[in-house]
Amino acid sequence: MIAKSPTINYCATSKLVVIFLISSFSITVKSQDVQISIHLRGVHESKISLIPLSGPNTLKPVLVIDGVKNGEFVSLKVPAENLPGEFVLRFDYKENAASTPYPSEKRIIIGNQDLELWVHPVFSNYADSTYFQKDERENTS
Repeated sequence: MIAKSPTINYCATSKLVVIFLISSFSITVKSQDVQISIHLRGVHESKISLIPLSGPNTLKPVLVIDGVKNGEFVSLKVPAENLPGEFVLRFDYKENAASTPYPSEKRIIIGNQDLELWVHPVFSNYADSTYFQKDERENTS
């Protein structure tokens, strides 16, 4: 009869314990829905679309709000399945009531932080006309 080495049993047992601990205590990070509050200014009205640049709905608007007037603010709820990611905020704005809509776009990154954005669609890519809340972590640069 051959005696089993206690080292082999100890190693096999310790590997099982390590695997069990890793599987039991692993942390799963799950995305949650994120709110974007947009304050519109400087135009008569605008349609606002949120378009993901990656993921299952690439280049298809996931949110659209029509008829946002100057001085109003709207809140968009970004679905968790699109997060984190890079997006285009598209503004189809009218400078006055009789004008035809003109497009303007701003690229943003959305992770797990709710965002608040003040935007003038005509100048959407200028820092003095479009800016985020003070504690924003992903888009301030």
